[in-house]
Amino acid sequence: MKHLLCCTMLMLSIAGISFAQTTTDDWLTDKPSSIKKTPFVKEDRQLIIPLENENKVIIGLQDNADLLRFRNVDSLLTIFLQDLSQIKDSLSSSTESLKVLYRLKKQERNMRFWRYPMSHTQIDFQTDENLLVKAAQDTIVIEQGFSVIKPLTPGEIRNNAKGEAIQTPASISRHFRIYFLVNSLDDLEKIIQGKLNPKIEKLISDMKNTEKRSVFDSHVWASEVTYTGMQTPASVRINKQLKPDQILIIPRFGMGLVGNTIMPSIGANVIFLPQILYKRGLAHSTTQSDGFLIGWERFFAFGRDGDNQITIHSNDFLSLGIAGFKSSDIQRNNWNNRKIQWAEFKVGYLIRRQGDFFRPNTFRISTAFSPYMSSKGLQRLRLEPELYFNDLFRHVYPGLRLTLGF
Repeated sequence: MKHLLCCTMLMLSIAGISFAQTTTDDWLTDKPSSIKKTPFVKEDRQLIIPLENENKVIIGLQDNADLLRFRNVDSLLTIFLQDLSQIKDSLSSSTESLKVLYRLKKQERNMRFWRYPMSHTQIDFQTDENLLVKAAQDTIVIEQGFSVIKPLTPGEIRNNAKGEAIQTPASISRHFRIYFLVNSLDDLEKIIQGKLNPKIEKLISDMKNTEKRSVFDSHVWASEVTYTGMQTPASVRINKQLKPDQILIIPRFGMGLVGNTIMPSIGANVIFLPQILYKRGLAHSTTQSDGFLIGWERFFAFGRDGDNQITIHSNDFLSLGIAGFKSSDIQRNNWNNRKIQWAEFKVGYLIRRQGDFFRPNTFRISTAFSPYMSSKGLQRLRLEPELYFNDLFRHVYPGLRLTLGF
């Protein structure tokens, strides 16, 4: 019987990269739903660099500009391998998956390990030898912390412009992490052969030049940049994923006063939010977007006929306009469910007339705003001043409406 030779062979699962099982480290086990390809990477700004044999490097950034601070990734990996060489023999295993966290601090460097034995044994039978298969990659995380000056708030900027004294800007702590997903620790030595730094320099250059606005601008919605030119540098391209265009359908109900008549209303707005109009506030605490809308609204007028019976006349308006949205809870790559419309302006035309309340060819101009944006329970209520006119403003009458949109 042939001897069973233990050697390492990666078998990637169909679902993707198999990462090590549960640990007590909170950020390593954090799995944001918006990052599906690399669920263990906490940072929502990722530079993904594919390598040979299904190996991969992921640079996790809290800010895109941080990449400029750590351009010499090869040197970080060299330091790690020097420290690892002192204990590597004790880590050798043919099938165990390793997770290594390597932290570089001002006065010291430390390394933490997690071992994950295979939950099953798989042997591939071949002509010359039998292979004991390793089913998960090793993950090495190199982390270095640093401090940056906290950006001034809009109020501090205004005070500074007026020449008023402001407090000394405080520093905030950030980190730079680089993730190596490799079939074995031995593959790291192949990566370090002066290959990574030129790729990163090329990546920085492409990131600055590919888009009209630099992805290093903190006001650009760049959440993931994938570098796909490792094997063919001549065909390097940047895949910059911005917020996608969105179409929203928002039903609405209202109660208002038109002239001297109380009129309830129902309707709906179809709103197109193009990605180019996404904006972030200076303090990054709120996010907003502008969009274009087409709306339909039906107004109900109540009266009595000659027999003193109650009559209901409905009149329909079709409108075009713009709408603004705000949210303080937008995270990572997508809008969350709290798409709160805070303002709109639109012009409408009477497309269906019933009864004598509205004259033919009536136009409607309205603007709406939410006076309760700070209240979660009331922020979908909007106050809507209106103006109705026809015959080139010969007949004009105002209105005021309270609407609820969903």
